[in-house]
Amino acid sequence: MTSPISCLNLQVINLDEF
Repeated sequence: MTSPISCLNLQVINLDEF
């Protein structure tokens, strides 16, 4: 979560959910 890549991954998953 500390890494920026993790944040981006979470964002991608959120978009996928929507």
